[in-house]
Amino acid sequence: MQNVIWAMKDIGAAVSRMSDSPIHGIKHWGQVCSNAIMLMQAEQVESVVPIAFSYLHDCLRENEDEDPKHGERAGSLVLALKGTLLKYMDHNDVGILANACRDHSKGMVIHPICSSKVTGICWDADRLDLGRPGVGIIPNPAFMSTETGKALARKQVNGFAKATIG
Repeated sequence: MQNVIWAMKDIGAAVSRMSDSPIHGIKHWGQVCSNAIMLMQAEQVESVVPIAFSYLHDCLRENEDEDPKHGERAGSLVLALKGTLLKYMDHNDVGILANACRDHSKGMVIHPICSSKVTGICWDADRLDLGRPGVGIIPNPAFMSTETGKALARKQVNGFAKATIG
């Protein structure tokens, strides 16, 4: 697993103009990776896709603010890197990764019966880091795809409410 983390981190950093960004750069990617590993363990899912997603989903952002096409660019990058990515995952996983990157900022959730739980883990891992400095959004459990993601988002909401009320 560690070799996948290093490889994806290297790919993301090599193509990103914003890898040093405190908001959407390597620090965020690393937190998304930690969240993904925790979610995979809790949801009993084994996949390298959430690890790759962590380091690729925001790597082609052009700015810190509105960049509605960054997911599409990341999805296209995944397809362009298919030959390299096949060293770490199969063809199906490359497709799941491309779609997860493409759609990650559209506010969608995954239906657990008919959709890929792996994609839900990717999106939850990213959304659980919305409270980071520079973004400051409390994750909404309604926008989480996994039960673990929903529970962790509820904890963040409850923690915010307690801190605000006193």
